Amino acid sequence: MHAISKAIRPVFFQNASEEWPYSTHGGTMFLVSYKKKCYGLTCKHVLSGFDPSQLFVARDSLPKQGTPPAPVSEFAYIDGEGEIADVAIIIFKDEINNEFFDYSAYRFRYATIGSSNTAHKLHVYGFLKDKTTINYDTKAIIGGFCDLEVRDIGAVSNDYYLRYATATYVNHGFERITGVSGAAIFDETANKLCGMAVRGGLDNGIVKLWYVDISHIFRALEAVHEPRNRVSYVIAPPELR
Repeated sequence: MHAISKAIRPVFFQNASEEWPYSTHGGTMFLVSYKKKCYGLTCKHVLSGFDPSQLFVARDSLPKQGTPPAPVSEFAYIDGEGEIADVAIIIFKDEINNEFFDYSAYRFRYATIGSSNTAHKLHVYGFLKDKTTINYDTKAIIGGFCDLEVRDIGAVSNDYYLRYATATYVNHGFERITGVSGAAIFDETANKLCGMAVRGGLDNGIVKLWYVDISHIFRALEAVHEPRNRVSYVIAPPELR
């Protein structure tokens, strides 16, 4: 399992309940470190309805009572068409760096990221909602961390930002893959982070996954970091299959 697995977090929010102060739509986020500043990457739809101040980003892989979360400043979204508009960047307060997360954030730079190619072996690192449970007696969250192996199929539509991957599972032990929205997609073949899952499903043992190419997310994060409101670059049309 690659070191990026340590950067994966389930998406939880703090609420006003005394019995249990966490809520979730399901979903995954992962931490990246860019130019000595940490950011979170996830899907816009898993943040829907919640304020940035409610997001609980734990120091470790799971929230624990008594452990303070990383304070969040705001969410940044991409104003675009297609699945790229579902990308969300979590901006932490200035005092939060990789040391806060025990240096578990993935180093986000050109040498560690790259677009996948057809037939590459990929790993989906995220949290399955059905496997993530709350023990109300011990006040503990039991994480449903997953490492799903899939194969890149390539671009399958005219959405230039999106790639498709799939795999067949037998005796897989799960009925759905709900929760992998926002999961990190790691290219084992190239040994690089290659994208973020935005949607997927499981049908008769076949995992189907759509993910945004990391190159576009990198451009967005550059703009947020500088900061800039707009970014322009050339997108090569994908080879449709």
